Amino acid sequence: MSEKNFNSFLKPNPRASIPPVCYKCGKEVRNNNFDTKNEFTKCMSSPPWNSGWEGKCEHCGYDYNIHYSQIVSASDFSLIKRETSVAISQMKHMDSLDTFVILSGVEMEITETHQFNSDTPTAINRKIFISTNELKYLIAALKNSPILAQYDWDVDCT
Repeated sequence: MSEKNFNSFLKPNPRASIPPVCYKCGKEVRNNNFDTKNEFTKCMSSPPWNSGWEGKCEHCGYDYNIHYSQIVSASDFSLIKRETSVAISQMKHMDSLDTFVILSGVEMEITETHQFNSDTPTAINRKIFISTNELKYLIAALKNSPILAQYDWDVDCT
């Protein structure tokens, strides 16, 4: 576990209680008296600033959750659409009989909808949790990567 991104009630990280600054309004994304809104409030715990945060700046309302939609294919007889959302999330792991580790990160949800002719659309939905440390690794690994320079293409098999 990275010391930088970990806060323990045994050894609190002083930076863990300080919310980052909103890049829209310039104020901290949470008020100083934020409610941690978690099920462990009666336990020995030192929740960080992001415990219970829903991804919106409490001052200006800017939403840091991400929503993206793309039409994969649209023709006279079919529509294929993908919608992606990335929302602030947490995942708890029980690591002994009475202790938990709470991973902070995001939940990514991808819904792919297929509609052929006038049929009822069929949706396939997938969700996955990605921890903050995993996100940081992926972002660093993908920076300037040829993976991000790939192209989609179509094929006609007539």
